[in-house]
Amino acid sequence: MKNKDLFTVAIGLCVRNSARTIAENIESIVNLDYAKDRFQLVVVDGHSTDNTVEIIKDKLKGSNVKAMFLLDDGRGLSHARQLVVDHCNSKYIVWVDGDNVLPANFLESHVEYMEKHPKDGFCGAKIFPLGESIVSRLQGYQWVIPASDWKNAGYLMGKTGIQGTICRVDAINSVGGFDPSIDGAGEDVDLFIRMKIDGWGIGNNSGTRIYHFMRDTWKGLWKESVWWGYGTAYVSSKHETFFPSLKHRTGFAILDCVKLTFKSFKLTKDLACIMMPIHYGLRRLGFLVGHIHARRNDYKPKVLLTRR
Repeated sequence: MKNKDLFTVAIGLCVRNSARTIAENIESIVNLDYAKDRFQLVVVDGHSTDNTVEIIKDKLKGSNVKAMFLLDDGRGLSHARQLVVDHCNSKYIVWVDGDNVLPANFLESHVEYMEKHPKDGFCGAKIFPLGESIVSRLQGYQWVIPASDWKNAGYLMGKTGIQGTICRVDAINSVGGFDPSIDGAGEDVDLFIRMKIDGWGIGNNSGTRIYHFMRDTWKGLWKESVWWGYGTAYVSSKHETFFPSLKHRTGFAILDCVKLTFKSFKLTKDLACIMMPIHYGLRRLGFLVGHIHARRNDYKPKVLLTRR
């Protein structure tokens, strides 16, 4: 039976076919500078066809990390995250993806901040890109170059989703948890908007960082972009007043691509930046294809929400 707040914080790790990066992920969790009796690891596997789960269990051998393993029954990421909420025994949940690496002070920094800000429902982390391929580097530049101090940058939660974000479990439950109707991406943005509407504050803790392995192939980038586009179609329909019009987004994208290409090369001197328009265009096209696919499948919410 669930023992409420047995741990201070749970690490919610939802994975599927993450064998490429999961070893470094688990090693960083094992090496956290946080008392092992104060946190738990809740792993939800999306029926991986590689050896992701075996790697996790192997890396946890000999550690004192208390881990729980669950399956999402093929019902998608929103269901997987809700399983973490339903089964954790903690006050907070930190959401970690299989392609993340955590610094040693990650949990300590996050929990300390939330304890000092009881009205904040969630708080993001600064995300730093990892990867050496051209695709990885370009995606990393697209994330961090727009920041004023790009060498020490990394977008906060609002730009990168739920990875690295700490949530107050009571805040998640107060809005009914994750939307079970979402079977693609966007479950995090939907939750954050509903928490904001419900009056929960958004934390801003610049002292917490997390590292993220970028997609390292064009194929991987394309699949991710289509998936995000599919999910965004649902969330933007549900919370339409929180999203700019298609006309506004198209004009912004063109200007953004030009500025990003020149600024990236100026700051990095990486010749790969001449391919930024291709990278940027591929991502935008992927989003569009995902949107069209969602429309054809009539993938939209039955209830639309607006600002209070």
